[in-house]
Amino acid sequence: APVFHKIPDPNGKSGAFIEKQVKDRFVVRRKDTWDDFGTVGSHYHPFQNREAFEFCDYLVESGEAKYTFAGKAKNGRKVVLVMQFPDGLQVAGEDAHDLYALLRTSHDGTKAISIAVTPVRHACTNVMSLSLYSPGIKQRWAVQHTSTVQGKLEEARDTLKLTSRYAEEFKKAADQLAATDMAIAEFETVLKKILPDRPKTPEVIGRIQGLLQNSPNIRDEHRATAWGGMNAITEYFDWKRDTRSPEAKFLATMDGVNNQMRNRAATLLLRGR
Repeated sequence: APVFHKIPDPNGKSGAFIEKQVKDRFVVRRKDTWDDFGTVGSHYHPFQNREAFEFCDYLVESGEAKYTFAGKAKNGRKVVLVMQFPDGLQVAGEDAHDLYALLRTSHDGTKAISIAVTPVRHACTNVMSLSLYSPGIKQRWAVQHTSTVQGKLEEARDTLKLTSRYAEEFKKAADQLAATDMAIAEFETVLKKILPDRPKTPEVIGRIQGLLQNSPNIRDEHRATAWGGMNAITEYFDWKRDTRSPEAKFLATMDGVNNQMRNRAATLLLRGR
């Protein structure tokens, strides 16, 4: 729908207004509820939910993945599809992870259609996705809106290749963290670097250190390693930190503070603090 704004009527009486259309700006609106989702430019092309499912169907029908979840956030402005790949991965020998791909799109012009690879740890369902920086390795990437069957098949094949590459590189990084010794004083230094300087920060540091030392979800042989530290940080932000709602927790885990803290810590720990 076009966007209008009110301006004083140049030909009318004092205090009169007329509506003028805003050039190249449009409102995205749901047809069933008539809710307005946001304003977009003239080049925006709606990507319907059924089209997102169509793309993912190529992965599922090939046997390479299976659907595990579909949901929405912000009253349908944002949509997520979750697929699980049959082959998981093991970190440091016995620390099992499942491997998922999340397709996300938005209907308010704020997010491109994207795929994100997300390892999830068995022991505590920690989301362990890391933004790795090796050449050619991506944790998330854009999905093109193609109208042909061949185009969608090629996108699906590319997704499988990129997912496989990311899983291999994630395992290397996690194994490196598990092989890196870390004293409790070093861990505190890392926490002070990644956390904002606020009155409650010492309390947060204490709680995360407590998880490293006592959480049943961290293997004893990892408590003095960088991998144990990563899991303590992730467990705190994914499960112990107060959030307003499950929706807020999901968004924080994927794009917000949970994801930022996890990746800041991984960067420091992988590069020697």
